[in-house]
Amino acid sequence: MQGTGDLDQAIIEEEIAANICLQNGWLSDAAVLINNIGFYTAGPTKAIEAEKRLLYALDLLKRDPYLHTEAAIYDSLGYVYSIKGLQSQAEKLLTKSVKLFEVFSDKSQLIGSLIHLSQLYDRMRRWKQARSEAERALQLATEINSESLCTEARNQLESIEAIILKHLDRPRFFHGFLYLSNHMDKVISQLKKIAVTEEVVLLLGETGTGKELAARAIHDESRRRNKHFVPFNCSALSRDLVESRLFGHTRGAFTGADRDQKGVIRAASSGTIFLDEIGDLSLEAQGALLRFLQTGEIQPVGASTPFKIDVRVIAATNRDLRQEVEVGRFRRDLYYRLNIATLLLPPLRFRREDISALACYFAGLYSKQYGLPAVELSRSELAGLSLYDWPGNVRELEGIIKRRVLFGPEALLLEMAHTRSLLSWRKLRDAEKRKLLFEVLERNEGNVSATARQLGLSRRAVQKILQRIKADVS
Repeated sequence: MQGTGDLDQAIIEEEIAANICLQNGWLSDAAVLINNIGFYTAGPTKAIEAEKRLLYALDLLKRDPYLHTEAAIYDSLGYVYSIKGLQSQAEKLLTKSVKLFEVFSDKSQLIGSLIHLSQLYDRMRRWKQARSEAERALQLATEINSESLCTEARNQLESIEAIILKHLDRPRFFHGFLYLSNHMDKVISQLKKIAVTEEVVLLLGETGTGKELAARAIHDESRRRNKHFVPFNCSALSRDLVESRLFGHTRGAFTGADRDQKGVIRAASSGTIFLDEIGDLSLEAQGALLRFLQTGEIQPVGASTPFKIDVRVIAATNRDLRQEVEVGRFRRDLYYRLNIATLLLPPLRFRREDISALACYFAGLYSKQYGLPAVELSRSELAGLSLYDWPGNVRELEGIIKRRVLFGPEALLLEMAHTRSLLSWRKLRDAEKRKLLFEVLERNEGNVSATARQLGLSRRAVQKILQRIKADVS
């Protein structure tokens, strides 16, 4: 009856069943039925009546304890308190129900509690938290392939996204960066501090996170802003030619050297040289670079004496240089010299608040650039984009939005169907899981709950992994 929409008759039948359970002393079963009645009769005009029923159900469980049913009643009572405007009590109960359903690994019930928690945060005008809970609910509903729960979670997420885009999110711009997230706020703050110094900078981050953009921003914020900014990709040339291109060469230094070449470091004199993919430099070139960083002198290939040059160095890589040092592919002394003013650019999956803002910005930018009518991304499109893990980061997002502008909504739907959920925790090896877990914990400053949400795990699962790692070490 409930499924066909005859809710009033369903409640009557449940009341009859609840009375039978009470007469026979089946108190936990009665509590389940009374919880259902309380939840489905809840509303602005019947909140007090629903609350009484739910408190009675909790009282029954004191005589016949059953923790899973208790969690369900916490969820229902939290929902009722949310309707009544008792926000702190509602948040406490809903958070408790979420934690319990995580312990039971009951994803269906967990999704319901997350949606109720999202709705509560919506009423409290804590929209970013509301979005986070709705995103998690939709992710879990997708995992268990529940169409009805997916629809409910998606509707909640789309509603929150619309509110955020209209009232809350005002993207900030900084030298080409567009962002809303706290992650990027901290990165930009660190970038500004680094820029006013003359220290060598090391930029770390996955492909597509904006390392060259950050390098240009550092240059533009420094005292060298009116001088040359010279980018150089260390992986673009063969090992034999890299040192010559970096430091220059004299005429006749090697076959084909028919004239003097000053090199990119000298071309950046008084300005900034950006050495991208520095992890790809040969060990010989690394040694020459280290000498330059320590002495401020370069010696062109074929020259007999070095000479001083004033240039600031910014280096970048998407490699783990500590691991490269351990396997002998990167000089330890050069790593120590570079690893001072280090800036880590977070991947897009760790700054999900920025995805919708970036997508809307790119849609507007390329609509205008291509001379096409302005494209407005739908709520469902934004919700889908926010759930994807973006292994190619902002560069990948930009490319997908370009195709969306050119070919319409179908292009985006097709693209997301091919690329959804690339990051599958279960498919990772143990070493990869540990590495990813520590990276996410570090980004979240040790916050286990936030880490669990971003990995698609329960808080309890993350704690178990950490306990296991600790036991292995000891």
